[in-house]
Amino acid sequence: MPLDDGSAPDFDTPLQLLRACHGRVERFAELAAHIADHLEEGTPPGRPVRESSGQVLRYFNQAAPLHHADEEEDLLPRLRPRLGPEEASELTALLAELAAEHEALDERWRELRPLLEALHDGRGVDRERYTEAARHFRDGQLDHVRRENAHLLPAAERLLDEEDRRALGAAMAQRRGVRHNR
Repeated sequence: MPLDDGSAPDFDTPLQLLRACHGRVERFAELAAHIADHLEEGTPPGRPVRESSGQVLRYFNQAAPLHHADEEEDLLPRLRPRLGPEEASELTALLAELAAEHEALDERWRELRPLLEALHDGRGVDRERYTEAARHFRDGQLDHVRRENAHLLPAAERLLDEEDRRALGAAMAQRRGVRHNR
């Protein structure tokens, strides 16, 4: 949900920060797939491909694992006890599915990462193999983020109280080594 005042989300607004992270996941997953359009078989990658590969690598090696930890270690454990009887069965199943998807997404990343590393280092890769791995990765990321945006974050916005949000923001800041005084 966008902020009304145009300011960027921060650890004081952790649910909005998670939504902003989802936007970055989408952007970098799309970039990974877009790289395939610029690969030529038998030709070393040019500078734009090497730089784009480096951006995708940095995001999914550094920021994405922190984001998954935010959800798995802090958001989901805070949300589960807040579920009422009418929400419990549907959302509990969804939360379990989303947590399991993180593992599947990690597997897709392990398939794509070596190809991006080769491109970033200036080495060519099999275009068809890269295209398939990147699109598989992108599609999984986009589907996952859309489900979280449609179901997980609205439930969290509805059910988490101010104390939960403060604790979530503090944990997210601590995970990143950022001092947070709220």
